Amino acid sequence: MIRKLDRELTIPVDKCRPTLATLIAALFYDLSTDKEIKIPSIGEKREREL
Repeated sequence: MIRKLDRELTIPVDKCRPTLATLIAALFYDLSTDKEIKIPSIGEKREREL
C-alpha cells in the first residue's frame, strides 16, 4: 500500500540538462562588461578570451 501511495504522490520532474554551448555562453555573458557580446566560434579563441 505504501508503494502504491508513493507512486501516486510522486510528481514527475523534467530535468533540464544544459549543453556545453549554453554554459560557455553563460560564462561570456557573466564575465563581459560590454553591451554587445560576441562569442568566438573557434574553441581555442574562445578559451583565450575567457
